[in-house]
Amino acid sequence: MRIEARLEERRPALPESAKPPPGKELSFAWIRVRGDRAYVSGHGPLKPDGSIAGPFGKVGVELSLEQGYEVARLMSHVLTEGTPDE
Repeated sequence: MRIEARLEERRPALPESAKPPPGKELSFAWIRVRGDRAYVSGHGPLKPDGSIAGPFGKVGVELSLEQGYEVARLMSHVLTEGTPDE
């Protein structure tokens, strides 16, 4: 089964791409592809509408293990949406 089909099964909609605040420009690329590797920067967990998702903090200090897993799951969707199809 292709990864896209598995993602579709688990979550029907990926979040919209993150956008900087109006009037702001980012001085870095979200993703740079070099050869067979993708280097990502500036990503955080997003809700389906593209807004920043919480909770925030360090697992084991401010976050429970379950909360850490949920944030990691949201990040996997963000990275899937932001990664080129190449």
